[in-house]
Amino acid sequence: MKFKKKILFFIIAIVIILPILPTMTATAEIGDPLGDIVYSDITAYINGSAIPTSIKAGTTMVVVEDLANYGFDVNWNGKDRSLRVERNADKKSSPLKVAKNTKPVGAFKCKYVSTDIRTYLSGQLVESFAIDGQTLIDFDFLLKYGSQNWNEKTREIRLTLDAKGTVKAMPEFTKKAEIRNTAQLYDYVYKNYKFFSYNFTYNDGLDKITESRTIDIIWFSVEWNTPGKLTLNFQLNSKLSNNESKAAAASYLEKMALDLMAKIPDVEMSGDLYYVWYDYPNIRVGFNSERYCKWDNKGGTFNLR
Repeated sequence: MKFKKKILFFIIAIVIILPILPTMTATAEIGDPLGDIVYSDITAYINGSAIPTSIKAGTTMVVVEDLANYGFDVNWNGKDRSLRVERNADKKSSPLKVAKNTKPVGAFKCKYVSTDIRTYLSGQLVESFAIDGQTLIDFDFLLKYGSQNWNEKTREIRLTLDAKGTVKAMPEFTKKAEIRNTAQLYDYVYKNYKFFSYNFTYNDGLDKITESRTIDIIWFSVEWNTPGKLTLNFQLNSKLSNNESKAAAASYLEKMALDLMAKIPDVEMSGDLYYVWYDYPNIRVGFNSERYCKWDNKGGTFNLR
């Protein structure tokens, strides 16, 4: 009888303990490796000055302590183990030297690990990790201090800080969104909408000829003014010289906007479509830029004006 009681007690103990084990093993301890940092061909800039970066799962990360060299005050509090970052528009920048990557893109560099250090951007707690004794945060978090531009051709992401030191609300995507951050937004647009194509007709003096033309979207910028409000500006690398091509561009923009509206719901969007060209493209002389149209999604529909 005592033997049966011992067996029953042992079985009950296992039943109670097993559900707890996944929770125990899933909790990362300080210093636990969480994933890989890889080499990249992307260069990040703050106000025109390059800043060292690390790439974590396709996301560009920067060292919090480095921000002290780019117009920010970074203060360490040993008591609560926190880093507090504030924009200082009067502070002179002293950019760090950024070595050019010579390793294969995507090659393993090191591990990033869990940290107990809390990072605050103007009072707002943000997710952070550690690498070689330094603290990493997502470069996109700095959008609250300015606006970003991404250039696919040069693989550069540039943050322009607000000259007055204005601090905006942190970028937010709703839980329903398929695209959850600006890095994913950049990747999605360039994967699916990098090339704008249309047919155009001209008369060569003998016959009307229809040809196809493909234009690159050479850059687009992302700006957050308030949570739930997103500004997207697109630029084409050719002048749209006739009504047919302009109508095709408007249709393409509508297709792209409707797609993004579906993948990032509950976000107010607006923006501009520009086109740029050279009078002498072979020698890149005579640069021109014009805004073709503005658009928004007020009322849940695509509006062009």
